[in-house]
This record gives sequence, C-alpha cells and structure tokens, in this order.
Amino acid sequence: MKELASSLKQNTSLKTLNLEGNQIGNEGAKNFGSALRENSSLGFINLCMNHIGYKGAIEIGSSLLQNSALTHLDLGYNYIGVEGAKEIAHALQFNTCITFLSLKGNEIGDEGTKDIAQSLVHNKTIKSLDLSYNQIENDGARDIESCIQSNSSLTFLNLENNQIGSEMLSSLKQSVGSKLNLVLFGFTKDKFVSSHVHS
Repeated sequence: MKELASSLKQNTSLKTLNLEGNQIGNEGAKNFGSALRENSSLGFINLCMNHIGYKGAIEIGSSLLQNSALTHLDLGYNYIGVEGAKEIAHALQFNTCITFLSLKGNEIGDEGTKDIAQSLVHNKTIKSLDLSYNQIENDGARDIESCIQSNSSLTFLNLENNQIGSEMLSSLKQSVGSKLNLVLFGFTKDKFVSSHVHS
C-alpha cells in the first residue's frame, strides 16, 4: 500500500481508486494523505472499512486542505469517532472541491455531528453527505437543522439509523420543506419516504 500511495504523487491519469476493506489502518491513511496533498487527478477515493481511526482521519483531513481535485470521498466504517470528525470538519471549512462525503458508521455522535454541521455553514460545494449509523441523537439533529438554514449547496443528507426522536425528525422535515434544493434521507418535501423514527 505504501508503494501504491507513493505512486499517486506522480500519477496524472488515475481518476478513481477503490480501497474498500483493505485494512490500511492509520499508517496507510498517513501514506495516502501524503499522496493526496500532491495528486492532482484523483477525483474519487473509497477508503471505507479500513480501520483508519481518528489518527488516520487527521491525515486525510489535513490532505483535504491542500488537495484541489478530489470530489468524492468515502470514509465509512473507519472508527474515526469524535476527534476524527473534528479534523474532517475543519478541512471542510476550507475545501472547495469535495461534493460527496460519506462518514457512515463512524460513531461520531452528537459532538462530532456538531462540528460537521458547523463546517457546512462555511462549505459551499458539498452536495451529498452520509451521516447514517452514527449514534446521532436530538442535539446533533438540531445542529444539522441549523446548518440547513445556512448551507446552499447540500442536496442529499442521509441520517438513517440514528437515535433521533420523532418530534425532532418532524422538525427536520419542516426544514426540508423550506429549502427546495435539499432532500433529507427519509423524507421528500411532501411526504415521508421512510421514517426510521426513534422515540
């Protein structure tokens, strides 16, 4: 993996890289983070299920501050936790090319969700965000709701399988109704598609 990451620094033709389930760990994330700082062609990278942890998220987040090509990033099921979410959130405040980000199944909870939500107030390019399976409760959902009012680019948000109460979900539905360019997972503007309500 180190050799592959190193080769990306000079590569100018590869557009897509799928490394799902390769167990690269935080050291592998460090190598790929270093490569992403220099790579100018890779637009899609899937690092889902690689156990990069929060240390790996720090490396990837840092690379996003310099990378100007990557538009799709999947960090699902990597155990990045709250600290990892903070690093990714910091990068999102300044990154101007990411349009798709998956943080699915990373145990970021309400605290990590707050950081991500606040970053979206500044980010104007992200269109699709997956925060499903993250132990998000009502407080995190409120932060997301606030973000929805300030963000103009987000068009898809996945909150499936979190612990958000029914009243909070209803409030989020109303927020969707006020922003025609936003689809919140589980709802459309006019009706429930799939509720996933926890009370």
